[in-house]
Amino acid sequence: MVSIARGVSVSSGGGVFLSSDTPEEGDDNDCILSSRDREDFDSFSPLNTGHIVLLQLMIAVGVELTAVLLYFLWPPSLGRCEPFYIIIYTHAVFWLIALIIHNFLRLKHHVLRLRGYVDFHKVIATSGKITFYIVSATNTLMLVIVTILYQNYGDLQKKCDSASFLKPYEYLLGIITIENMFFIPYCLSYIAKVRNYNKERPSPDFMKNDWGPQTIGESSRASGEIGLWNANEQCQKLLEKQAGIIRCLRDRNDALCALIIQWEASFRLP
Repeated sequence: MVSIARGVSVSSGGGVFLSSDTPEEGDDNDCILSSRDREDFDSFSPLNTGHIVLLQLMIAVGVELTAVLLYFLWPPSLGRCEPFYIIIYTHAVFWLIALIIHNFLRLKHHVLRLRGYVDFHKVIATSGKITFYIVSATNTLMLVIVTILYQNYGDLQKKCDSASFLKPYEYLLGIITIENMFFIPYCLSYIAKVRNYNKERPSPDFMKNDWGPQTIGESSRASGEIGLWNANEQCQKLLEKQAGIIRCLRDRNDALCALIIQWEASFRLP
């Protein structure tokens, strides 16, 4: 055990021990535990990412509307291939915005896991990733289409001016439409999940009593379900959840250790 201050010690495993031999030291401990950082961990904090995803959804709809308007309203005198290039640049900017939002959501989801919401973190993190993967897949598909068009036709202007059924711009318009067919439902699903989470204000997983060994298999049997019961699968889910909770508690413990060291250092200043 390595002592970091009077009345405060940290074990080699990261445990924090606070001794209260005197009333003054007990008051000091209360001061530490009532600090702002502790409230950040223990009080419920809503997940404020729904409006960000809503903004991303509106941008995706804007890209779709822009593509449709360019298709019907662009004057041929300005060049029939110009909308093709404009929509490629527009979607590239959209992908960059989606990348920034994706990293922002990852940060918020990581904080959510640190607070102890292991199960909800798995669900919401997956939903946040899928939207970015959809935009990335669309960008890749557009790159492949552009490469194929240039490889087969060389001069893309002739293909744009031709009277063929599918022109280069129509390929991109179809790809963006298919993208939004998947992108919009996932965004709406994400927003609904965040809204329900903020409305229910659930407690962290480690404060619940629904992951103990006594619950394995009993919940399904108590509800009247009949059939084969896979004990190994239930145990695997239990172990995964407990491992996530242990990581969460370890991170919280590290944060409290850093807070204690910071608090002790502030009292050492002249």
